[in-house]
Amino acid sequence: MKTAMQETYCSGFNRKWLTRSMAWCLVLVFSLLFTLSVMATEETLKSITFENKWPEFTPGTMASDQAGTTLYFAVGDALVVLDSVTLEERSRIYIESKKGITGIVYDEAAGMVYASCGSGGLKIIDVTDPLSPQLRGKLLKDHRLDAIYGSALDVEDNRVYLADLFFGLRIIDVSNPSNPNLLGYFEEFSEYTNEETGETFSGGHINVKVATINNTKYAFVLDRYYGLRVFDVSVDSIPRFIERFDMRTSQYWGQVSLVVDIAVDSKYAYITDTTYGLTILSLFSDPDNPATIKLEKAGQIETPGSASGIFLDGHLVYVADGMKGLFVVDAFDPTTPLHGGTHEASGVYGVQLAGDLVFMTSLRTGLVSLAKTGSFVYTQTAVYDPPCGADAVFVEEDHAYVLDNDEATGRMTIVDLSPNGEYHQAGYITTPGEANAILVLEDRAYVADGSAGVSVFDVSDKSAPAFLEGAGIKNPGPNDVSDITLFVVEDDQGGEDENLFYYTDRLHGLFMAGLDDQGRMQYQGNFGLAQARAVAIYQPSGSDKRYALVVNGSGLFAIDVTDPASPSQVFFLETPGEALDIGVKDDYAVVADGSKGVQLVDITDLAQPRIVATYATGGSAEALFVHNFYIHTATGDAGLQILGIVDNQPPELTLIANYGTPGSVAGVCVAGDEKERLTYVGDGPGGLVSFLHSDSLYSGIDEQPFTESTDDTGWGKLCFISTLF
Repeated sequence: MKTAMQETYCSGFNRKWLTRSMAWCLVLVFSLLFTLSVMATEETLKSITFENKWPEFTPGTMASDQAGTTLYFAVGDALVVLDSVTLEERSRIYIESKKGITGIVYDEAAGMVYASCGSGGLKIIDVTDPLSPQLRGKLLKDHRLDAIYGSALDVEDNRVYLADLFFGLRIIDVSNPSNPNLLGYFEEFSEYTNEETGETFSGGHINVKVATINNTKYAFVLDRYYGLRVFDVSVDSIPRFIERFDMRTSQYWGQVSLVVDIAVDSKYAYITDTTYGLTILSLFSDPDNPATIKLEKAGQIETPGSASGIFLDGHLVYVADGMKGLFVVDAFDPTTPLHGGTHEASGVYGVQLAGDLVFMTSLRTGLVSLAKTGSFVYTQTAVYDPPCGADAVFVEEDHAYVLDNDEATGRMTIVDLSPNGEYHQAGYITTPGEANAILVLEDRAYVADGSAGVSVFDVSDKSAPAFLEGAGIKNPGPNDVSDITLFVVEDDQGGEDENLFYYTDRLHGLFMAGLDDQGRMQYQGNFGLAQARAVAIYQPSGSDKRYALVVNGSGLFAIDVTDPASPSQVFFLETPGEALDIGVKDDYAVVADGSKGVQLVDITDLAQPRIVATYATGGSAEALFVHNFYIHTATGDAGLQILGIVDNQPPELTLIANYGTPGSVAGVCVAGDEKERLTYVGDGPGGLVSFLHSDSLYSGIDEQPFTESTDDTGWGKLCFISTLF
């Protein structure tokens, strides 16, 4: 954290600044340490991993190219060019800056790095050849030969917008890097008087960001004592003051809170301050006067440390949080910013994103890169707790179908999933057997019903589901049906031609069934297999062959079911644990392997299946749901764990997120269509729990807003799952 400078101001052209005592700095430092000592420690990001560290110990300041391959890092008087992946130094150049480089910005189009250098003004470094950076130009004084004291800067359209520590905003033409030219300025001396002590402090203009909103270019200048000032800079020579948001008085916190950094998009300004964390201001335009900006406080979230540097990535805000490390905020709803994650570190004062890496600068560890190994934000949205708990769950449109068992009696509960998070029971019905798994197709629910075989229910009336006698199917002799899945056969035009059901019976193996004209299930074939527990269907791309992948506790079987009347075994692969559930992603089988976690099996060559990746989940991996690149895993008392399939050679499984639920996770389902951002968990005694997730790694920024449950059980409020990346 840069401490405040205490200066005496003399008016006129010959301005001088005389350094006062360091007492105020010491007060700030000890206050900060006290605040940090009493802050609660947040949970560490599980999916962020230590990658590299540059050996120089400094907070530094950073910039990156758009591709994220090169990092420009300023330390002391040096600008260092680094490979962003390895952090290997490619080159460096020393600049006479007197007070050190205080801020840098990279202009990729021009191939220039612009550096603010305190009383050393502005320096321009040509990095067209990153192996040999060259000093191209500098601007040390203004047209009245007064020193330019650069604290931070931004660049747009060959214009550098410089925050002068004492005198506000300066606009500099850098179209000719060898001869930068001051075009305009707005001078407002930054000074603050402590009302209690009478001490006066000056030098507060510490940051600036430029944004074009409604075709008008604005400069947002941050004053560490007062907050934010907005200028219309459409005309270079005459920056016009528009609006101010005072963060000093009772309008804000009622005391001085040193603001540090700012990020701006088209609708909001995001400001960090050392005491209270992140504040979000809305930027309202007057429809009758679009060149006017009005600032209003939209939202705020406290951070446990001393919020300093900031980097905005879509609706995710990365905050360098001093002694508490990296603090990430999801600001999709700026009025209710949410804590998305924490990476614990010490003395973090700068943050930058480049490609798939996050960079932190620390007084203790120097420059550190972190790998983004995932990108989920999970917040608990709602809970519904049926009478007996919840095991298996299936979600279709606006309803969840929850199965639970009380001794030998099964029960299917239909839960209305209201958009506002007020989940409530729509209807329920007991099942003839022990309800183990469920799927819903066109107002009919098909339940793997243990001793009763497959039971079918009419669910067209959610408030009164009805058992359909004779619509299901029961195998000869005793039954123990444990799982059921559906495969839709398409016709030549891509429409639905036939619905085929595959279900497992622990006593008899794998069964196949279709539907007759009355919608009743009809037996088509079976493959004898002891202890068959779960089944998934695999059809290789471009092939007419169809395979049932079945787990039976000892391992994985592939059964050719292209002709249901004569199925045949293709392979058996023993797994190290107890194979309990199965899913498919492209040419991979995913096995929930009990105490041995999750196994990723390459089945490209069905003659030689092989385990290519394993992830130890900690708890027993009992059920899973594969959705896109992610494996949502039910791990009992260890809760919900989400694994990502990393497309390396060989592929890897990596933890994206985990969450300890109130009960014991037994089943998991990711809803389809517009609800695919929601994950539903059958949490045993904890009931039905839903989570809203954001996936920015593979499919861009998620536009689904966060919602808060009105459930009053205490589990239905917004909660933090351990990771963001």
